[in-house]
Formats: sequence, structure tokens, C-alpha cells
Amino acid sequence: MNLKVSLVGYGNLAKALHKTFRAQGLQFHQILSRSQTLDFQDAERVTSISELDKVDQYWIAVKDDEIENVSQSLSGDSLHLHFSGASPLNILKSKDKACIWPMQSFDGEIPIWEEIKTFGSFNNVEIKEKLDLVFKRFKAEILWLGEEEKTKIHLGATLGNNFVNHLLVEVESLSQESGVDFMVFRNLIQKTIDSAFENGPLNSQTGPAKRGDKLSQYRHLDLIKDPGLKSLYKLLSQRISKTHE
Repeated sequence: MNLKVSLVGYGNLAKALHKTFRAQGLQFHQILSRSQTLDFQDAERVTSISELDKVDQYWIAVKDDEIENVSQSLSGDSLHLHFSGASPLNILKSKDKACIWPMQSFDGEIPIWEEIKTFGSFNNVEIKEKLDLVFKRFKAEILWLGEEEKTKIHLGATLGNNFVNHLLVEVESLSQESGVDFMVFRNLIQKTIDSAFENGPLNSQTGPAKRGDKLSQYRHLDLIKDPGLKSLYKLLSQRISKTHE
């Protein structure tokens, strides 16, 4: 790769990108990391934006609410690339801009890129071609979408991953209150997920709200002491009932 690329940030995603680069025999020109303990053998480590050289591409792997400020501090003549599924391109203050969002939680290690669904958007077709070439070296295939479509996919991931996981936190709490191992729910929940992908979630819905069992719902609500969880139970029950009218 003849391009000079610098990596801004060094959280779990950035670490995964760095290790993937290294495994492919590629190098970042510089890596911005505020940690004083890191020493990169394959890239110059800097600790402030002012130390970054002008390069062809800046890969901005920071928290969503930091992307715009970081981009404003970089050369606008270079490509700015961020990795946020929910953030638009217009927060990048460069002429050429792109987003690549891997639908995956990262732990800092090299992921199996070919198993990760990766989405992107861009404002210049030449950018798309350059980024495709780089990510194909990782065996990653980018599905390029419009910004609204990409953000809807991110919303879906939040609902299906983050929100579902929080519901499991509530389930675990109930199991602990009952003195029952949380693992008793595993088979039920796994079969529900499998059925949703095999038969469609609409066809896989079961439970009191779908069948109009008000008595069971009232008994559940009597047990729930947390006002937030009670409101959530009511809201989801109403949504299920309306969907299956």
C-alpha cells in the first residue's frame, strides 16, 4: 500500500486495526495514543493531534462525541475516515470523507474479518475503491450504503444486540431473586433467536401479549417493583399486541 495512513485513537477497535495491519505486513505512519506506556515498533507513537504529520488518510477511531473535534484539527486535504455506525459523514471536516462500520464488538485482538458484516458510506467513488482494496486484504467485504440506510442498520444492531442484552440483565436479576440459575433460560432464549432467523421474528412471537392474556400480564406487573421496568413491560406488551392485531 503506497498510501500514508495515520490512526487516531487507540481503543479496542483501533488496536484490532493496528494488529490487522501488522499481520498483513502494512504499517500506519503514526498512531495517536495518549497512553505513555505504549511503544509501537512499526509506527511512530504521538500523544497529541498537533504532532500528527499530514498524510493521505486519517483513520479516526475515537468516541462518537470526539470525532468532529478531532476532524477539525486535521488537514482537510486528506481523507478522513471514521468508524461510527450512528455518526453522519458531515461531522468530518475534510473534502473527502468516509465511514466504515464493522457490526461487531471488539476486544483489541485481530477479528475474523470475513465473518463480520461491515458497512460503509462515502462522498467520493474514488475513496470507495481505495478503501475496498485495503479491506479486501483483511478479507473484509464492505457493503456500501447511503447514510440513512447505514444508520438504520446501526439502530437495528442497537435494538437487537444492546437492548436485548439489557433485557437479559433483567432476566438474570429475576433468576437471582428466585434462587434459580440464569442458565435455565438458555435453551428457551436460544430457540427463540434461532426461530426468528429461520422463520422470521413476526412468525416466532409468542407470549401473553401476543395471545391477549391480560391476567398473566397483570400478575407480572404486580411483581415488578421498578417503575422503569414496569413501564418497559407495558410498552413492549402494547407494541406486541398492536403488531399482532
